[in-house]
Amino acid sequence: MIATEAMGSQRLTRRRMRLTHYMALMLGAARAEFDPDADPNYTAVQAEALAAGVAGTVLAWLDGRLRLEREELAEYTAQFVDQAMFTPLPVHNSIEH
Repeated sequence: MIATEAMGSQRLTRRRMRLTHYMALMLGAARAEFDPDADPNYTAVQAEALAAGVAGTVLAWLDGRLRLEREELAEYTAQFVDQAMFTPLPVHNSIEH
């Protein structure tokens, strides 16, 4: 899905960015379906940050910095995304204060 080769190639870098963006769209859509009242701007930021984080995690794993089996990586990543996107937490909105 995301290759380390993207770092040295403009074409692959653009592809990686598109894939990360599509992942963010998917996460945002899932969050909006889970909580239709969620702030769409916050959801978009949350989804983009998580997608970039997942991409970075995969790259760290490919680089050998995470010593996990592929199944462990998938399980931990899915658990993290699930907790981050679908566990209700109070959010401080500094714009209102």
